[in-house]
Parts: sequence; structure tokens; C-alpha cells
Amino acid sequence: AKSAAEETAKGYITQDTGIIRILILDKSGKTVLTADGSDANYKLFDKDMLDRMVHGEAYISTVLDANDRESGYELVAPYMLNDRTVMVYFSNSYLDSIIKAGSFPTNGRVVLIDGLNHILDGAYVGTLEEISDRSGYVQYTTIGSAVNDPSLLNTSRRFEMGRNLQIAYTVKSPGCGWFVSAMAEADKAYVYSSVASSNVIGMVMGFSVLFIAVYVIAIVIITKPLASIEETLVKINRGDHDSRIEV
Repeated sequence: AKSAAEETAKGYITQDTGIIRILILDKSGKTVLTADGSDANYKLFDKDMLDRMVHGEAYISTVLDANDRESGYELVAPYMLNDRTVMVYFSNSYLDSIIKAGSFPTNGRVVLIDGLNHILDGAYVGTLEEISDRSGYVQYTTIGSAVNDPSLLNTSRRFEMGRNLQIAYTVKSPGCGWFVSAMAEADKAYVYSSVASSNVIGMVMGFSVLFIAVYVIAIVIITKPLASIEETLVKINRGDHDSRIEV
């Protein structure tokens, strides 16, 4: 039955779906089934993170290099089926295109934060808590305070980076738990505010499309077949050894 489930899951790992990996975890977070179309070494989610994840929403998943250092990211959406969690990993190509469209003059850039406080800033992937503790990374402390205090969202917040005064503007993307923060040098930020704001608005709209697509894909082609597999396994466990999974 496990082999049949793996083959079924592997059938969804195609360029058309954008899915690159599917894991099924038990309630403790242990992997009980793996269907992998990628050689990437991914960072596992612990039980605490699993308990904080929301059914059907997307999160940043860290990719590790040969020395177990964070070297990239993928998108992952969890789907809860009774005491199992189906982790569906997606290619980051679409999100990368949104990030590149979000750059603007004067060293301005866009930073993304998911619902678990994973932060994506150019080549850096980590958590707000990890990076805020490092000396000199005051921009993430500024962003983090806005993420944790809704009254500070949609406001321009200044902070010093060395000799330069910087400004950050953080908004929450509708329809999901993600945040988008635009940062630039304070003395030039207002000159390019229209450029920055239009890019942030475009990214927010892109997020909405992305998350809707992720949800629809998983519900239509993954959740229903896996529910069928689960029903068959329950029947077999109850003694109906003639039940079979339709591949």
C-alpha cells in the first residue's frame, strides 16, 4: 500500500503542477512517505512548526547545502488529513520572478516574511528571530516590530544602517499570513515612492494569485486521491484485505 501511495504521489511531480516533492508526516513530524523529484536537501519542520502551520497556506522551506547551511528556499503548503500532514513542495520560480520585479533604485529592495516569520531577503533565508539577534541587522528588528504590532503596519519607519538613514514600509498581504516590506535610503525613498509602491502592490496581487493556485492544485489533484488511499488503508486495517488502491 505504501509503494502504491508513493507511485501515486510521484505522478503529481511534474513541471505542469510545479510540485517538486511530496511528504506525508505523522503527528510527531516524522516522515512516513516521501515522493521526491528533486535532489535538494530540505530543512525539516519540527512538531512546533507543524502545530503553527495553517491548512492550505504556503510557507518558505529552507534548502540546505552539503554542510547543512541555508543556501536557498522552496515553497511548501501543508494539508492536514486526520493524524497525517501532507507537505507539498513547490518550485520557487514564480516567487523569484515576483521578487525580481520588486527591486527599485537607490539600493531599494523588497523583503518577504511568511506566516512562521521565515524571512526571504535576496540570497538570505532564515527567521526574524534568528537574524534579529545578530549585531547590525537593525532592519529586521524594525520589520519584526511591524509584523508583531499591526498598528505599525502601513507606516514609514526609519532606522540607522551605519552612516545611512534607511526607511522601511511594511504591509500585510491579503488572503494569507505573509508580509511584504519595502526598504530604501530615507533621503531618496520618497523620490521613488511611486515606483516602490506600484511594485509592492504588484507583488501583493501576485501573492494572491499564487496562494489561490497552490490551494486549488492541492485540493483537486492531491488531497482527494490521498483521502481515497487513506480510506482504503482503514478498510484493510479493519480486516477487509480485498480492498485495493486504484492507481
